[in-house]
Amino acid sequence: MQGVDYIGLLEALHREIAPKVYVEIGVESPTRINMSSNVAIGIAPHPSFTGMLNENVQMFDETSADFFLKNDLLRYTCGRPIDLALLDGVHLFENTLQDFMNVEKYSHPATVVCIHDVLPQTARMAMREPQPDGWTGDVFGIAIALRQHRPDLFVVVLNVPPTGMLLISNLDAPNTKLHTDFQEICAEHACIDYEEMHSRQSEILKPIDFSSIFIDYLKSVKSLNSELRNLDRLKRIIKSDLRVQFGYDRQTAAR
Repeated sequence: MQGVDYIGLLEALHREIAPKVYVEIGVESPTRINMSSNVAIGIAPHPSFTGMLNENVQMFDETSADFFLKNDLLRYTCGRPIDLALLDGVHLFENTLQDFMNVEKYSHPATVVCIHDVLPQTARMAMREPQPDGWTGDVFGIAIALRQHRPDLFVVVLNVPPTGMLLISNLDAPNTKLHTDFQEICAEHACIDYEEMHSRQSEILKPIDFSSIFIDYLKSVKSLNSELRNLDRLKRIIKSDLRVQFGYDRQTAAR
C-alpha cells in the first residue's frame, strides 16, 4: 500500500468494507461517489462536474447545512445508518466540524468518516481565505479538536498524497458533547497560529503512513459491530417471547 494516494485509500475502503450506505459531502466529480455500488448520497451546492453518475447515486444540490437541517437522511437510505462518509466540502474548520456532527448522528460504531485536506503542504494553504495555488483551509484543526474533546473516537491522520486524510471510527450517534461545546471548540481553534502549526505539523498532527493494517482493523470493527447488533436483536427476540416473560410451563407445552 506504499505510495497510495487518497483516491487509492478510498478505493480500498470501498472494496474491503463494502459500505451499504455511502455519503459524500462536496462532490467534485463522479470519480469518488461512483465507487459505491450501493446507496450513495452526494451533497454539493451547484455541482458543476461533467460525467455520468451511477444509478444508485442520489445527488442533492444544496449545502450540507441546509440538507441536514431539512432532511432526515434515513428517508433516503431505507432506514440504514451510514457506513462510510467522505467530508470534502467547505474547507473551514467550523463547517467541517458541523458536517462531522451531522454525519455522526446517522452513524454506528463501525462507521468510517474520512476528512480530506488535513495535511496542508504550506502554511499558506492552511489560511482561511481561498488561495489560487492550492487551498486546504484550516480543516487540519478537526484532528486536534476531536482528540481533545472526543478521546473516545478512533482518530488517525494518514499521510496520503496530496494533502492527507483523517480517518475517524468508533462513532457514537447519541453523543452530544460536540454540539454542547461547539462554540468553545471553535474559539479554541481560532487561537491556533497557522505558521507555528505548520512548522510543527508532524509533532502536532502525528501523521502516519497508510498500510493495509488499517483496512484489516476497520473490517474487524465492522464484523464485531455486526455480531453485537445480531446479539442485541437476539436478546430482544428472547425478551419479547411470552414464554420467557411469564415462565415456561412444560406440562402445558406437552399437551
